[in-house]
Amino acid sequence: MKLLIAALVENVNIPEINRAILIVFEYDEHDEPEAIVIEATWYSGYGTEPSTIGTRLSREIFTVVNLMISPEPIFIENIQTDERTDQATVVLTTQLNIKAMAILPLYSHACQIGSLMLEGEEPYLFEHEKIKPVLSMLGQLAIAVENRRLFQQVQERAIALAEANEIIETANHELTQTLEELRTTQKQLVESEKMASLGGLVAGIAHEINTPVGLGVTIASTLNDETLSFIKAYKKSGLKRSTLNAYLNRTRQSCSMILENLQRAADLVQNFKQVAVDQSSLEKRAFHVRDYIERTVSSLGLGLHRTGHAIEYHGDDAIQIESYPGSLAQVLTNLITNSINHAYQEDEYGHMQFHIEQDDEHVKIIYQDDGCGMDDETLSKIFEPFFTTARSKGGTGLGMHIVYNLVTQKLGGTIDVTSQVGHGTSFIITIPKDVS
Repeated sequence: MKLLIAALVENVNIPEINRAILIVFEYDEHDEPEAIVIEATWYSGYGTEPSTIGTRLSREIFTVVNLMISPEPIFIENIQTDERTDQATVVLTTQLNIKAMAILPLYSHACQIGSLMLEGEEPYLFEHEKIKPVLSMLGQLAIAVENRRLFQQVQERAIALAEANEIIETANHELTQTLEELRTTQKQLVESEKMASLGGLVAGIAHEINTPVGLGVTIASTLNDETLSFIKAYKKSGLKRSTLNAYLNRTRQSCSMILENLQRAADLVQNFKQVAVDQSSLEKRAFHVRDYIERTVSSLGLGLHRTGHAIEYHGDDAIQIESYPGSLAQVLTNLITNSINHAYQEDEYGHMQFHIEQDDEHVKIIYQDDGCGMDDETLSKIFEPFFTTARSKGGTGLGMHIVYNLVTQKLGGTIDVTSQVGHGTSFIITIPKDVS
């Protein structure tokens, strides 16, 4: 940049000019110039040296800045006596030993981006013929200035993108480790007979996690493609300010969306890791259904009698099946626990019933409570994993999902539910007498 300015000034061959300064504009929120910054300088070797690169002059403080951002060339014979300057400008130019000044605006794509100032220590009346060669080369200087600025911005965005990618890679690494831990935990749960019925839950968890991770990968890929296109356009010197601004906005939005989706995935994994379900191994054997239900309920330790809840049992004592009593016990436990926790207020006394029926090949267990019941929306989601209306009380949303999986998979049966707000809930479990 310095060599280009030197070539411009020396081509003019005006001995009175001993320094040149290239300034660029800083813009406010309304896209109006609010200050100038010295980008490059040239010095002939005699007299006072030019101001330091990086010096910033505010438009609010120095009137001369208004001249520097003029859209038309301005030629000043003596700036210290010129009527267009103020006292602050006189003090500044006196300190810098500036008198003669030519301010030549630089344009890029019809937008003024800065100015080239030619300065002398003695008054000088600029002649159009002598200054004409510089005017003809201002376009080349403007292109060089804009390319340099774009290159700096590309470098800054590349650094920011590299930092964002590093954060993403770190987050992905941590997420991968957490997923591995999750898979190990899930394997241990599935290996337990009672939790084998939760195999379908794995697909749901994978779907929940894959959604934000997939979005993050898609956005990162798109951002990478746009960056490559942006660099290609920059190398062809065909960039406009609007193109740069659009790219910067898309980059900021993409990085924000990537981090949000990764955070969502990490939260999902953390929530699942906190869910602990202890299951014991199960054995298949023959047992009488009503007797087993009564003995199971009596040993639940749920404090039914202390709380005033009552349970009735109806059905033939002789009904017998060959199945998995441990799984059935888990189903009964979850159903009663669900009623106690959701169907009744703390000071209410509930009435629950079990009805046992049979036909040639199946046994039907009907469980009813007279609690608050459920609306249609809750009823439609009751068997979904992690769905709970008592999250604030520590509910995991797995209880009824486990019931569904145990009945349909381990016990080889079906389960239906009916409910009405204010009129209780009924579960109808149908299982084969002999599980294959």
